[in-house]
Amino acid sequence: MFTSRLGILECLISISRHILGLRIINGLLRDVGAMESNRLRAGCFVLLRHKRVVLFLIVHDAL
Repeated sequence: MFTSRLGILECLISISRHILGLRIINGLLRDVGAMESNRLRAGCFVLLRHKRVVLFLIVHDAL
């Protein structure tokens, strides 16, 4: 039982790290604003594609 709780905790920590990283990237995208924003977003899309967190960036851009 302790092992399963530890596994769940590690999973939550991993998810929170990904979310924090995405918030930083999204903040940078927002700061850059009109300066080549499409090119920068496309670059981040390709960079994060293999990490399977692209969905968060797409959702953020849709908002």
